[in-house]
Amino acid sequence: MVEWVQSLLKLQDLDLEVAKLQAQLAAIPAKEEETKTLFKAEEDAFAAAKKSVQEIELTIRKLEGEINTLKTQKENFQSKTSLIKNNDEYRAALLQIEQCDKAISVAEEKQLIAMDELEAAKKIQAEKDASLKAAKKNAEGIFAKLEAEKADCKKQLEALAAKRPELAAAVEPAILKRYDRLRTARNNNPTKPCFVSVDDGNCGRCHLSITPQEANDTIKGKVITCNSCGALLYSSK
Repeated sequence: MVEWVQSLLKLQDLDLEVAKLQAQLAAIPAKEEETKTLFKAEEDAFAAAKKSVQEIELTIRKLEGEINTLKTQKENFQSKTSLIKNNDEYRAALLQIEQCDKAISVAEEKQLIAMDELEAAKKIQAEKDASLKAAKKNAEGIFAKLEAEKADCKKQLEALAAKRPELAAAVEPAILKRYDRLRTARNNNPTKPCFVSVDDGNCGRCHLSITPQEANDTIKGKVITCNSCGALLYSSK
């Protein structure tokens, strides 16, 4: 293998590593947002459970107030019956007392149902609270891991950036210019090699065949470009 090929391969290995680290770094914000979304869902679930408990508690308090009011009304009617001399008025007062008793019974039944609902709602709230605490711990762990990953990627990128000038200097300027132009082309995937070997007469990038003359030229160490995909070619022989 000719010297310029070896030099360019070393440079490409570094550039590929850089590209993969950059892609890894670029993917971190999406992972952070996904973690935030999942945690927000747990927060919303707990908030909904808590609101449900509060609404049931409010219903119970209103029913309690209603019952107390009805009992007061009943007591007032009862206190007045001893003063009533007219039979019709007395029967009317007894009817009002009876209606109060029925209304109190209905309200108390609703109150019992609401208390059962409150017990169930509090159980759900406790479950959601435990789930939220676990989600918070998990999210904190993920964020810490992502921060460490981010710092590690940046550290590696700095180290690779420091090495590149020396590796680039070992490549002939004209070849380096062609390689850099190809590597930074809009349609090029930076995580995939653009300097590839010839495999059984085919381009190692697009796998389409090249001419026998081009294959021989790569063996001789000439700079050959694939006519199909534009990759730089070399012979591994």
